[in-house]
Amino acid sequence: MEARTYTRNPEHLAFKEQILREAEEILNTGSYTTKKEKKGFAHIVRNEEFEGHRLLGSEGTMDLSWEAFLSAFTNPEFFHEMTKHTGKKVVETSIIEWVDETCYIGYQLVNPPFPLSKRSFVFLATWEDLGDGKHIVNAKSLSHDKKPENSKDVRAVLPATVYMIEERGEQIYVKFSGTFDLKGSIPSAIKKMVETDNYSRLEVFNEVHPILKKRGIV
Repeated sequence: MEARTYTRNPEHLAFKEQILREAEEILNTGSYTTKKEKKGFAHIVRNEEFEGHRLLGSEGTMDLSWEAFLSAFTNPEFFHEMTKHTGKKVVETSIIEWVDETCYIGYQLVNPPFPLSKRSFVFLATWEDLGDGKHIVNAKSLSHDKKPENSKDVRAVLPATVYMIEERGEQIYVKFSGTFDLKGSIPSAIKKMVETDNYSRLEVFNEVHPILKKRGIV
């Protein structure tokens, strides 16, 4: 494996700390409503909006360790295959750069269903060890000069993509809460798809991981 190079960009390091604190706020304040359970994961909705967005997600036990989760979370190919698993057309998934040992800036370009044009995401992803086998993870949009906005696609937004993870032996208990804004005029059917993506994030992760592990991707 090629040795990583870290930029340690002060602006990105400050943004990293900001979104870690936002993650704690999202998970430790306010309240959630449980809607239903599917495949062992309870679907949840945060009752309070975050930056004008309703956060949806799920919680439950995943059959992998924290180390395995983190290995997948930092692997662009894993998220590429995970997105394809849900039936979407993925053009590109990549890591633009590593900021430090627990933080990277990523990029994804997808082809949404008709009539939407291509959507791209640029985001900073980071994680923190809280002690006692607990970890917090978040990803949020930012701009980056290596992936500027352009006329070929619409720059979508990730307000928050938060995971609270608790180690339980060879398993982890995960609470996920997040959303994304595709921007533009969005048909109701695609808005529903966005909701489904957030509710099913952990289910898909749990299903895809053993498949990709056998293929040597994670």
